Amino acid sequence: MDTSGAACTNGHQYLISFIAKMNQMRESEVLCDVVLMTENGSKKFYAHRAVLAASSAYFYKLYTGTSLSRYNRETVLQGITDSILQIVLDYIYSAHIFVTDANIEEILCASFHLGLESLKLECEQFLIRYICVENCIKMTAMARIYSCKKLLLEGKKFMTENFLEIQNSEEFFKMPKEQLEEIIADDDLNVKNEEQIFNSIRAWTNFDVISRRDSFSDLLSHVRLPFIARTFLLGTIDKDPLVTSCSICRGIVAEAMSYKMAGHKEKKLLQNERTKRRWKSHLTDVIILVGGAIENGVQACCHCFSPLTNKWYCLSPVIDSRLNFGLARLHRWLYVVGGSTSGENMNVLSSVERLDPKFNTWEKITSTTSGRFNHETVELNGKIYVVGGVLGNSNQEQAMDCYDHVTDSWFSLSSPRQTRFTHCAVSLDGYVYVIGGVSKNNTVLKTVEKYDPQQDKWTHVASLHTPRSGACTVVLLGRIYVMGGGSDFRNILSSCEIYEPERNKWIYGKDMNTKRDRAGAATFGGKIYVFGGSYGHVAVTSVECYDRRVEEWNIITELPYPRYGFRCAKTVVSRDMMAEVPPKPREPAQEKLI
Repeated sequence: MDTSGAACTNGHQYLISFIAKMNQMRESEVLCDVVLMTENGSKKFYAHRAVLAASSAYFYKLYTGTSLSRYNRETVLQGITDSILQIVLDYIYSAHIFVTDANIEEILCASFHLGLESLKLECEQFLIRYICVENCIKMTAMARIYSCKKLLLEGKKFMTENFLEIQNSEEFFKMPKEQLEEIIADDDLNVKNEEQIFNSIRAWTNFDVISRRDSFSDLLSHVRLPFIARTFLLGTIDKDPLVTSCSICRGIVAEAMSYKMAGHKEKKLLQNERTKRRWKSHLTDVIILVGGAIENGVQACCHCFSPLTNKWYCLSPVIDSRLNFGLARLHRWLYVVGGSTSGENMNVLSSVERLDPKFNTWEKITSTTSGRFNHETVELNGKIYVVGGVLGNSNQEQAMDCYDHVTDSWFSLSSPRQTRFTHCAVSLDGYVYVIGGVSKNNTVLKTVEKYDPQQDKWTHVASLHTPRSGACTVVLLGRIYVMGGGSDFRNILSSCEIYEPERNKWIYGKDMNTKRDRAGAATFGGKIYVFGGSYGHVAVTSVECYDRRVEEWNIITELPYPRYGFRCAKTVVSRDMMAEVPPKPREPAQEKLI
């Protein structure tokens, strides 16, 4: 027998057994060659130099360097308590750790000083999950102290996105000038106008005006005064005592007035950071429609509709043409997940793309573990959930996957009780609801399940009155609305059902004007908009709007092209990136064969 080939072994299981055995030897003090002690502690911690050196840059340098201390039986560690050292050693020997609000900062400090990069990353990811208005300033300060690049990035992103809330917190007024300066200089700062920034730096300065007045000019230099209303600039800022008493501040205001009075050619010569608009001041709310199928096949096209102007606009197409995929909005980004690329559910995708509205560009991120289509994608509490659908081998997918945008990774969670595809899903009050669809034996379902992410558990709630597949759903004022779909493979619906979670009950709502299957729906300004879809082999082009106040559906416009199998959501885009779709000649028929 030829034995020259490599042997096949279960390396992962071997490593688990090896680590467990080393930990057992540590706890039994077998072959331990070093004793760790803390500066003020009384406990002795037995360990192995080789294990410590392999895990920690600090211990590696200590035990392999030229210092005579490398020969010492005992190593005394400063700046760490017995309880934290115990946690650190448990992590080194097991890769498991129990982190809490009470110990996280001490563990992060220890991991930084001991050079335990993997443990430091665990701490970063824990802290990132709990960033909020009350702690974001402290977290970014910790990130700088302990060189936590990911935590610093996420903290800064959170502060620029939620600046208007943060400026009302107690921590804001204790923020160092350098940190505030960095935030207000950021082009991503989420404010409606520059007046809000001026008011915030004025309030921060007033909190301790004697010691902070000299910092005001540095802060004012990052306010883009040319875009402030003339009345506010001359009536408020120009007369402010902190401005009138400072020559630098007066010069900044004079520069802004010169820019406002300059002609178009002159303004080109006056360009600097203060004369560039923040990109978020260009944002506008729209309903975006992505992908789907039209007469000549599956598309990559991306359009958006503005209920404010009642017009359609073109945006950058997705990288991969796709049909029957999932779509969700997370923060400013829009994510499309899976789907199929050719014909009706052929060439199934596992790829995931993300739209950045700042640049109107799509980029690919980590793919799902397997391709699927006719699934649903929902955002909840900063994570994206993908549930149900059909795999590339035509088997139904029961598992639910979850995407963590912080780590750009996917992981699996508990499966729903019912396998289903062409269902609809939505999040409400901390739960994910999965509604209707088609079962494994091709029965159209009326069952509804609710997922609790805190317990990773699924439960059944009240069923629909009418079985539905291919329906669309939205949340409006704490209620779940489900529209259209098919009660079987021939009976397409125009009806609407409304779920009241506090009563666990479905009631019928007002019917739409048009029967439609595989349509898209979104809310905007307290109203529901339903787009396109299909009716048998006919593509529907109409767009309907539901006004809850009068309980009426009205057809308000048409799609640029007959379309079905797309996805839509309310999002924000930059006005500068929108190209208006030319109006098409009105045709007598609103439906086209597909």
